[in-house]
Amino acid sequence: MQNSEEKRNIELNSKQKSGWIKIALVVVIAAAAVYGYRTWSGG
Repeated sequence: MQNSEEKRNIELNSKQKSGWIKIALVVVIAAAAVYGYRTWSGG
């Protein structure tokens, strides 16, 4: 009983982590794109 509940919690945690990783990647890529565009267009 406890094992299945633990598994569910672990799955939820890993899903949340991957969600945060995706958000962080999007933010980093967006920041890099803005920075690259600014430097490319001469600030």
